[in-house]
Amino acid sequence: MEEDPIERFLTGKVLLATPGMLDPRFFEAVIFVCSHTKEGAMGIMVNKPAMNFNFTQLLRRLGIPDIENVEEREIYVGGPVEIERGFVLHSNDYEIPDLTVKIDDCSFTVSTEILKDILAGKGPLNSILALGYAGWAPGQLEKEIVEDGWLVSDPDDKLIFTEKHEKKWNMGINKLGINLSKFSMVGGQA
Repeated sequence: MEEDPIERFLTGKVLLATPGMLDPRFFEAVIFVCSHTKEGAMGIMVNKPAMNFNFTQLLRRLGIPDIENVEEREIYVGGPVEIERGFVLHSNDYEIPDLTVKIDDCSFTVSTEILKDILAGKGPLNSILALGYAGWAPGQLEKEIVEDGWLVSDPDDKLIFTEKHEKKWNMGINKLGINLSKFSMVGGQA
């Protein structure tokens, strides 16, 4: 059976919050869209570090042993839905069969095994650890895009994984060639 193009419309794309985004949780947000179907959408914010929570605390909470000299890494707020649930968005050079979902040039895994592999130096080359996700009901994301809440871009490794979190939004906007001083804060319809 051939895949319906609507079923993947934004899957694998990046959403950039516009200056007109009304929800303060998504101010200057950069979100990798993991799934977009007629049932709704799900994505992981890649530029909002969690405050007062670090990698060591996460590993302790999950009961992962031997973490005395672990190298700290940022934990991101993936979005406001299921904030206790963890996701690892990563490069495609790593996979746990039946637990890793590949999305074009990125993958995501929901398993403590990937954290153990990262600690052992056997994990993916690039990864972001996030708690929670952004979710949209059927038609909600499309409506927010039409109402100028989001811009859509293609992902790249630097934007998703390697650029400093505080520079990702500007990088994404610049990649689209948008001059924010000319961006209208009022949406309209033709």
